[in-house]
This record gives sequence, structure tokens and C-alpha cells, in this order.
Amino acid sequence: VLPPSKDPTYDPTIDPTTDPTSDPTQSPTIAEEEALEVCFDSTSHSTGYEFSPPFDGEIIGITLVHTSGDVSCRLPLDDTGSNWGCAQQEMMVVVVDSNNDVYYPKDTTQGITSISYYDSTTTSVSYCQSGYPSIYSMQGTYDAFSSTLEFIDEDNTYSVTTSDIFSLQYSEGTCGFTISDNSGISCAEVYFIYKPENDDPPTAKDSGSKKDESSLLSNDSLAMKLLIELVFGIVIISAMMI
Repeated sequence: VLPPSKDPTYDPTIDPTTDPTSDPTQSPTIAEEEALEVCFDSTSHSTGYEFSPPFDGEIIGITLVHTSGDVSCRLPLDDTGSNWGCAQQEMMVVVVDSNNDVYYPKDTTQGITSISYYDSTTTSVSYCQSGYPSIYSMQGTYDAFSSTLEFIDEDNTYSVTTSDIFSLQYSEGTCGFTISDNSGISCAEVYFIYKPENDDPPTAKDSGSKKDESSLLSNDSLAMKLLIELVFGIVIISAMMI
């Protein structure tokens, strides 16, 4: 039996399970960027809205929650504006680091149904000419008007530190592609999604069950020994009385 905790909780679980799993599900940690509203401009490379991870670790994705503003890439045809892109399925917001290397989205990002990239024939901006998304879709998951946008890629993680610098960019704006009919700035809260730690100690059930089993075996052995000694003693006494 495990000893009682030296630091009991003041908010115990109601009706806890009597058979806890030995392999609990590990949930990712979602950390909010410290109340920083991050924005991106549809007409130029966005500056002044850089952000950093709240703590060191390995991330599997980033979540964006729209807070204000809208962007458009096709005025006057697309005059309603959207949160993340242009038309309903055309998304253009990109997560990059301080070197303008793209973190999200990529071909391997969950939910991507189509994605196209800039090259030297479509833009003169050097960092946009190799692996920089121009337009992408996440049909059935998110669209340009979704209130939340989540990029997840568990197979391709990134190690980040609090000194790393990131920004959100609107692909046409940062790459200077057909921006004459673009308009607007959109803003969002940023959440980093960290990979869960898998180095948890054994569960109470594992440690406790092994200890209990050992105790039971020891008790059974002691009982058998006492029984043998008792029988042996009775036999000796009976022989002396004969």
C-alpha cells in the first residue's frame, strides 16, 4: 500500500477510478503568448508584431485565434475581407521565424488539402523563392473565415527557446505579389502547442500492485511455516505421551 501524500490536494477528484491505467494519454501543452496581439498586413512585410515562445521546448504546432481586423486580396471583387486569406478557401497567413524561414503551413501540416508555392518567376523577393507558400486550403477543417486556425505537425517538430523570434505574414504582402488590389490588417492571439513529456514515473497502480503481491507472498510463506511447526510440535508431544 502506498503511503499517504505529504502534500495533499485541496481539490480532490470526485469518485476517482479504482483501476487507473498504467499508460495514461499524454496531452500536449498549449501555452498562450503573453497577452500579445499579433497582426499581419496584406500589403507589405509585417514588422512590429514579432513574438517569442513563452518557454523553451519542442512544439508540434501553433494555434491562432482571430481577434480583430480583416484582409482582402482581390478588391473590389473580394470586398468583404476575411480573417486569414482571400476567398473562402484561399488562405495566406504564414508563420515564419526571424530569417523568414517558414514553420507553418507545409505539405505535412495536418488538414492541408492543397498548397502552392512562390518561385523566381512569381516574385523577386529572395526568401519567397524557395518553399514559401502562396495560397493553401484546409477544406473540411478551416477556411479563411474561421475564428480559429490551427497548424499541427506531430511528425516534424521544432525545438524553440524564449529567445526565438517569429511573426505572422500575409504571403502576397511579404512577397510583394499582386498587392495593388490588397487591403487590410488582421490580428490574432498566438498559442504554441508543445510536445508532451513522456518520462513520467510508474503509476501508483504499478508500484502498489507489485508491492502488495510481494507482501501477500511473504505472508503466505510465514503462515505455512507456522503451520508446519505447529504440526511438528503436536507429533512430538503425542510421541512422548505414548
